[in-house]
Amino acid sequence: MGSDYRDVPHGVYRYAAYKLEANGKTIEQPVIDWVGEEPMDGTAFTYTIVVNPAGRNFDIVRLTNVTTDQ
Repeated sequence: MGSDYRDVPHGVYRYAAYKLEANGKTIEQPVIDWVGEEPMDGTAFTYTIVVNPAGRNFDIVRLTNVTTDQ
């Protein structure tokens, strides 16, 4: 399952905040720290994640891969 590309005017990073719905429950996971990060080169990206609704705190969504599509 995936989503459409979203415009991000100031670039994207190798990790992101997430808001999604799993099993009828809204899950939000913020970014804790972007200090020292630089936006990635490119204009289109795919973030591959694993969702564990039973996880605790920031273990609900785990980023497994970021692909530069363009």
